[in-house]
Amino acid sequence: MSARVRWFSIVFAVLMVLLIALSLSAPPATIEAAKPPTRTPTPTATPCVSCPTPTPIPPTPTPLPPTATPTTAPPTPTAVPGTTLQVHFINVGQGNSALVVAPSGKTMLVDSGELVQSGKVASYLLSVLGTKTIDYFVVTHYHSDHFGSYTDLLRNQGVSVTTATYDRGGDRTEYNSPIYTDYYDFCTTQNPTACKRTTLHENDLINLGAGITAKVLCMGSVSPRIAACGQTYLSENDNSALILVTMGSMDVWLGGDTSGDSSHTYYADVETAAVSQGKIGSYLDVYGVDHHGSCYSTNQNLVNATLPTVSVFSLGNNTYGHPCSTVVTRLTNAGSNLYYTEDSSGAIVDGDVKIVYAGGTTYTVTGAKGTRTFTTK
Repeated sequence: MSARVRWFSIVFAVLMVLLIALSLSAPPATIEAAKPPTRTPTPTATPCVSCPTPTPIPPTPTPLPPTATPTTAPPTPTAVPGTTLQVHFINVGQGNSALVVAPSGKTMLVDSGELVQSGKVASYLLSVLGTKTIDYFVVTHYHSDHFGSYTDLLRNQGVSVTTATYDRGGDRTEYNSPIYTDYYDFCTTQNPTACKRTTLHENDLINLGAGITAKVLCMGSVSPRIAACGQTYLSENDNSALILVTMGSMDVWLGGDTSGDSSHTYYADVETAAVSQGKIGSYLDVYGVDHHGSCYSTNQNLVNATLPTVSVFSLGNNTYGHPCSTVVTRLTNAGSNLYYTEDSSGAIVDGDVKIVYAGGTTYTVTGAKGTRTFTTK
């Protein structure tokens, strides 16, 4: 190797050493981690000493459905059999209808009002009983305002009678009216199985089950021809079945158009006969006012003897003067609490009136104005 080449090799080696030394003495390179974006700090509010405290805004309430306009409450369903006696004076306008529901569950409908009331009566039975089937129907007498709806109830309204339809009997000429003739034909030839027509007699007991009696105190007779309680017959009203429903210390009088004409001008005086013959006790809890409050019924003898706690007038729009002011005064003076299904113009007063007795010494009376509790006599 020549001297020149050797010198060049030495110089190159020296340069390489210097480069290596310089690389070892330099600071190491660093990798900067990604930084999150810089956030502008939220300024802190300066408390306001003089500012009023803001009133919290309540959440908007969910609107409620509109409240229905109060109406007469429908009758409550029948209580459990074995616990109560119920008597419902059904508002059938100028007429009469009363439903008796015994503790046994047996049912008796006493009259049903005029033909136009058949739908009302059928609906009432369904609302109270849950069915349109009844055990007994009692026709107190043959005036249309008491039984005019009978055949329509059975023909068209779905009402059925399981045991008997009671009346005083009589052939097709027993009473001269189209309503009676239709009733007779329906029960005798058209559908006697549905009707089950049975003659009712004075002193009969209608079987409503244990713990309750329904006794026929007075009843007109076809043969011999006499009015109720043995009185001389003057009018169809004199034939009315008078039924006393008794459970424990509770008595309810259901008399149809039972008459009490002490002058015997138009009617017999069946009421006084019932009292004098000992048919009724010293007191009466509920009095279904005879003949819609006619001046020729609810006489002083009956009121003095029974002093009814509650008196229920079944009436409506009429031109007969019902209720008679004398009768209203007579009962009021005796301390009776008066209920009216309607007034003489047909305006509802108490509507359907419901009596409930569960034994013991108290019972309730419910009408359109509410419920009151009374003590038995």
